[in-house]
Amino acid sequence: MQATDEVEISVIRIVDDTLSLVDAITRLQASGQVDYAEPDYPLSIDATPNDSSYNILYGLHNTGQSGGTSDADIDAPEAWDITTGDSSVVVAVIDTGVQYDHPDLAANMWTNPGEIPGNSIDDDANGYVDDIYGIDTANGDSDPMDDNGHGTHVAGTLGAVGDNGTGVNWDTRLMALKYLDSSGNGLTSNAIELLNYVYNMKVSHGIDIRVTNNSWGAAVSASRSTMPSPRPSPPASCSRPPLAMMASTTTPAPTTPPAMNWTASSRWLVPTATTMPTTIPTMA
Repeated sequence: MQATDEVEISVIRIVDDTLSLVDAITRLQASGQVDYAEPDYPLSIDATPNDSSYNILYGLHNTGQSGGTSDADIDAPEAWDITTGDSSVVVAVIDTGVQYDHPDLAANMWTNPGEIPGNSIDDDANGYVDDIYGIDTANGDSDPMDDNGHGTHVAGTLGAVGDNGTGVNWDTRLMALKYLDSSGNGLTSNAIELLNYVYNMKVSHGIDIRVTNNSWGAAVSASRSTMPSPRPSPPASCSRPPLAMMASTTTPAPTTPPAMNWTASSRWLVPTATTMPTTIPTMA
């Protein structure tokens, strides 16, 4: 078995082809070194409206313009009266990548201060060559350009340039992290590599990453999600640096057998530092 570990999340390759999945997980959890193990599930983007201009963001300020309930939104205008963001704060967009040269995003893109573009050298010694905007684990390179569109849509909602586009934070820095391919699909192991990248850049390179955005999940059936032991409860606190992990929320799909979208249907958050609530209300 091979494992890499930066944030106590490891990708382990089982080299014994005769070992069943359930037996492998049982042995790992019985070793006393693993709290929870699961297969390398395929993941995919969460669906978004097919809006070519993305100019009716009712989630920010809902006047009923799309037939919805007025004021069923995040009260963005009220928040903007307090702050429109901070260009020193980095948000890591873990998705299909980001079109980092988009006119509404280019000025708010994070760029790696320790890397010299195009010199084919790992200047900051973080294990990645020319990772200027982030990395791409779907294709195994350092160019997280979006070839699907979902990640760019998400990035625009999070941090489009103020008075040019309309994002929640007019002033922020968006780190582009790609593990989902052009069809919107990817593997858990590639997402884990991105989380390790975030942790490494925050702790070892001083990048002020405050949030990761995770608008994706896995449709896991009841039978598929049955493991030798239940998922562990998240800790009330830990010593890791502060980092909020945000995910979209959906209701379970009406399938047979029943399925849920993990992590999108999660009933709890995974705190990475300080004292945080370990439960959240059921959301849809």
